[in-house]
Amino acid sequence: MKYLFLFFPFFLQSQNLFELYEIGKFPTVLNETSGLETNDSNSIWTHTDSGGEAALYKTTSSGALLMTVKLINASNLDFEDICFAHDGKVYIGDFGNNNNDRNNLRIFITSINELESKDSVLVDTISFSYPDQSLFPPAAPDRNFDCEAFFHYKNFLYLFSKHRGNFNYTKCYRIPALKGLQTPVLLDSFATSTWITAADISPNGKRMA
Repeated sequence: MKYLFLFFPFFLQSQNLFELYEIGKFPTVLNETSGLETNDSNSIWTHTDSGGEAALYKTTSSGALLMTVKLINASNLDFEDICFAHDGKVYIGDFGNNNNDRNNLRIFITSINELESKDSVLVDTISFSYPDQSLFPPAAPDRNFDCEAFFHYKNFLYLFSKHRGNFNYTKCYRIPALKGLQTPVLLDSFATSTWITAADISPNGKRMA
């Protein structure tokens, strides 16, 4: 989950630090908000975490609810992140996998135009499983198949695992951003100081956070 309060970070070049301050609070319907995304400076799109409604919520930048859009043919098993593509596509990651035992991981697809004009939408679905997982769940030290973070870049989605084993490292998978059954490719892994719970890429595509 992500914190209920909204924070705006700004970069302090001299200290190489981020300072956070509160700018608002979400309504109670978003008491466990998870992914956050925006396509302008005045609004935010978000969703609830596992077990919540299969819906996206548009709020002001200070958290006031503007719209609720239901995803008609989807269910929220464990929504964890949302990302936008440059072509207006919207991807919702239903890939939370705390117990590392899911074999029905999904990413739902809609568009910002649909969301802005309707109160309910039909979504397309990407279905997938990890190519390096054979046990559901694997042994405790090998439970690195949870995911809470992804972004879109050049027709692909990049997913980052949340290690629930004995040490922290994340695996990066690439999956085609196309509906249907897809097979992710494991690109690489790297050590982290903590769990990866969100991800994004800079507008110029040169840095990821």
